[in-house]
Amino acid sequence: MNRPLIGVTMAIDVPECRMRVMNHYATALERAGADCVYLPLATPALCASMVPRLDGLILSGGGDIPEHMLHEPLHPASKPIPRERWDSECRWLNTALAREIPVLGVCLGMQILCVAAGGTILQDIPSQRPGALAHRSDREDLLHPVHIDKGSRLAHFARTEEALVTSSHHQAVINVPSPYGVTARTPDGIIEGIEREGNAFVVGAQWHPERNPGQPDWLLLGFTAACAAR
Repeated sequence: MNRPLIGVTMAIDVPECRMRVMNHYATALERAGADCVYLPLATPALCASMVPRLDGLILSGGGDIPEHMLHEPLHPASKPIPRERWDSECRWLNTALAREIPVLGVCLGMQILCVAAGGTILQDIPSQRPGALAHRSDREDLLHPVHIDKGSRLAHFARTEEALVTSSHHQAVINVPSPYGVTARTPDGIIEGIEREGNAFVVGAQWHPERNPGQPDWLLLGFTAACAAR
C-alpha cells in the first residue's frame, strides 16, 4: 500500500500569528502508515494548490468554538479559537469536501464539522450537564468508554461496539445537522462520533486517537486506509 499524504491543520496564537501543533499527529500517522504535513493558515490560492496533493485532511484539536458561531453568550469557561483559525479550518474543509478527499475531525475538528454545517454546541459539560462523567483532566488525558453504532464506519474500524478512547474536551456537539449523523456516544449521552452521509469518508471523533497510548490507533489505521484507497 502506498503511504498516503495527510494534511493536519495547526493552531494559531494571535497577535503573533505563530502556528503550533503537538507532534502526536505526525508520529501517530507514521505508525498508522501515512506521512504527515502540517498546514498553515489557508488562503484560496494555497488551498487550490495544496489540497489536490493531499490524500486526506485532519482538522486537529485545540480551543473552543468562536463566539460568532455560537448564537448565544460566551460561557465563562470557553476559550474560543481566533477568527483567523476558524476561517482557515473552514477553507481547508470546504476545499477537501469539494474534492471528496477523506476528512477526519478530531475533538475541536469534529465540532467544526458540525457547527460549519449548522449544528450547535454545548459550551461546558461540567457546568451545563451536572452528573456527566469526566471528559478531561488538568493532569492528563482521560480514558473513557464510548458506545459505537453498529454498521457505522467507526464500528467497522473498531471491530466492536464498545471502545475506550483518549478524551480531553469540555465542549460537545448537541444538535447534529444533515448530512451528518451521530455514530458514537458516551454512557452519559454526550455525542462522541459523527459521520457524513454518502460514500466519501468524513468522520468526526470527539476524542484524540493521535494520543492513544496503544498506537497504531484503530481509527487512524482506518482513516489511513481510506486515504490510501483514493
